[in-house]
Amino acid sequence: MIYIYYSLICLPFAMWAHRFKLNQERTVYIAFVAVGVFIVGFSYKSGSDWVNYLGEYTLGCSNGVYEPGFNLLCKSFSLLELDYWWFSFFIKSSCLLSIAIFLWRSKVYPLLCFISYILVSFVFLENTLRQQVALAVLIVASRFIFDRGLVFALLVLVASTFHISAVFFLPMYFLVRHSMLRWGLLFISALYLLLNIVGVSFIDAVISMLSYVDGAYVNKVSLYLSFEKYPVTIGHFARFILFVILTVVVSSCISKEENFKVKRVIVVSFSAVCLMLSYEMIFYEFSVFWMRIREYFMIYFLVLPGLLVARYFPKYAKVYPFAFIFYPLSVFYGIINLLPVYDQLYKDYGNYIFSQISDYREFDEQRDLGVEVYWDNWRRGEIR
Repeated sequence: MIYIYYSLICLPFAMWAHRFKLNQERTVYIAFVAVGVFIVGFSYKSGSDWVNYLGEYTLGCSNGVYEPGFNLLCKSFSLLELDYWWFSFFIKSSCLLSIAIFLWRSKVYPLLCFISYILVSFVFLENTLRQQVALAVLIVASRFIFDRGLVFALLVLVASTFHISAVFFLPMYFLVRHSMLRWGLLFISALYLLLNIVGVSFIDAVISMLSYVDGAYVNKVSLYLSFEKYPVTIGHFARFILFVILTVVVSSCISKEENFKVKRVIVVSFSAVCLMLSYEMIFYEFSVFWMRIREYFMIYFLVLPGLLVARYFPKYAKVYPFAFIFYPLSVFYGIINLLPVYDQLYKDYGNYIFSQISDYREFDEQRDLGVEVYWDNWRRGEIR
């Protein structure tokens, strides 16, 4: 798949970026981000969701199938009579550029984190246009979380008009202000993990209550929670242990940090990781649901270790990139081997620009058939 080749080409520059002068590092970063935006932004008929978005876009987004903010954006592009793939490019490129700017401002291995994000979240980047808009808005919102809380809350609500799951970012406002809440999340996660082990689920009660409530947003949440449940796994336990270790170590670092700006950056990133891991503990059995939610926090999860190493363990800074890269590579390898539709929907890369200047008929036929089979199986409940 093209994403692994792109990442491997970027990798030497990402590993040694700390040796470059600032102007050189910036130039290299902009160049590789631009290439990444071109590759991801113009990806063509990759994944499963494009066929649904394409159908709705062709109809002028007049059916009200999606959230109001996304419908408005979709209608605006449709009225311009632009090809759907330009609409897709606008959303994907906006999301990636928001992430790239955030990572550059973090000043901690930005190119390494950028390619890591693409490897870890390529399925998300290929499919969920609505959620990508929401993510871009939430990245902007995070800049106001300390000093302009009302602006932060309003931007989160704006993000939810593109994908309702964005409301799960709201607790960040309280977590960055109260350290006890972060410890509270750890306790709740431990409790819920124990309940999952003994077969008790509060979420079943929530689903039951939601069945008495009507509304577009509630129905979407109910749909995600209605998918097949998954049991507790070794990976579940491993991430809980990681949650415990991070809470103890990072809380200690924060309490000793004297630099106000650095402390804020670490608090925001750590709070995001706490929230992501706690959502996993609570919603793990509903994998479709929590895997959607975790995408809002993934960039913080990738940035936090580098922040801690650079600030508190500088003697390991030079070897850190070589250790860190195993995480995104292993996740990518796991996805392409475990995703049942990888060969049919993702493996061969198509690019919209190239499709306009070369013969893509065979590719189109294969992808159209692949996505048709996928949705037929999905409707029968054979795949999720």
